[in-house]
Amino acid sequence: MSSALAMVLMATMAVPGNGPEKVSGEMEQWLDLSSEWKGIRRGSLVEEHIGLINGRLVELVNQFALPLGEKVIDEGGGRFRVRLWDKDFLGIYCQEGTKLTICFRYAHEGYPTSFEVGKHQPLLILHRVKPGK
Repeated sequence: MSSALAMVLMATMAVPGNGPEKVSGEMEQWLDLSSEWKGIRRGSLVEEHIGLINGRLVELVNQFALPLGEKVIDEGGGRFRVRLWDKDFLGIYCQEGTKLTICFRYAHEGYPTSFEVGKHQPLLILHRVKPGK
């Protein structure tokens, strides 16, 4: 009976990929679209107050949040896509704690390569809104 147990243990040890040696120490961070973010949009003549609420970009006007388009789709690796004003956009993001930086441009131009304001390439600097108690 002990030899059967030894054979089972040896067989499980020989199966590759089951141990921690196959697990990467890196975990990809995804954008938390369930939380609420507020900040400013740079790249137009006037800095606008902007937000990300329930995964949707909104313009903050007085006490109102006006939706700008459909939900942001996180593609991983710091990239996202979104449809705003009936046009498709590709963007990049960087989340550092409670700060979120977003840059995007028309999809036909490809993903932005840096977090810089450019022609038709706004920069959003947002901060996580602490949930009310």
